[in-house]
Amino acid sequence: MPWDTNTEDARLIEREDRQLRWLRHYSDAVLRRLCNPNLEAAEALEMIEEARCRILRRFPDQEGAFENLYRRRFVRVLARRGIILNLPNTIDYQ
Repeated sequence: MPWDTNTEDARLIEREDRQLRWLRHYSDAVLRRLCNPNLEAAEALEMIEEARCRILRRFPDQEGAFENLYRRRFVRVLARRGIILNLPNTIDYQ
């Protein structure tokens, strides 16, 4: 059965796919920028906070997912470069 792109469900799925593609491309771009050998710790911290704001603007109520997935990826890349950021938790898990 061919996919009917005129249904509301199909439009919602396409929108979600676009959002997830944006998230993948954006987070990969941030990771590439964090790999820059000339990047200072303060700049990296600012970049991570900017990424957090932009991602949560598009995906409200997903702060836990950001903290558990993307923030950890960003910090791991920096740790491999010898930049250790002691970031405070921005989520209260109570």
